[in-house]
Amino acid sequence: MTRMTARSAPTIGDIAKAAGVSRATVSRVFGRPDLISSETIDRVREVADKLGWTPNHAARALSTGKQGNIAVILPDIANPFFPPLIRAAQRTADGAGMGVFIGDTDNDQAQEFRLATVWARRSKASCWRPRACRRTISARSPRSARWF
Repeated sequence: MTRMTARSAPTIGDIAKAAGVSRATVSRVFGRPDLISSETIDRVREVADKLGWTPNHAARALSTGKQGNIAVILPDIANPFFPPLIRAAQRTADGAGMGVFIGDTDNDQAQEFRLATVWARRSKASCWRPRACRRTISARSPRSARWF
């Protein structure tokens, strides 16, 4: 049983108890709302807001294996073409409750390959010069990559 104290953040157990649903239902409301009725979603979200609950991204990453980040791999971060794209990626990520990793390859395809390989397992990869990255992510990632 979960107990909320004045210093601890509310948990999905606290929300479930206050909303009269199971912990699994609370989890589905925030992770797979397509499986839950709209009235249950509204009730659970209202309780979560009232309790001041915010998602714990570290806990989600542990349970799902996905960290919810976007990796932006750039050939040359000093190129003035890229800052507006980085800003757009950051805004998109913020709107989705995600973070952004930025990697500069210094126009080195081997470095691009390394970054794409490592980050494909941990994030939704994005690549501005996709020649090397597409091959890497398609060949090594167990899931399909999303290209921007």
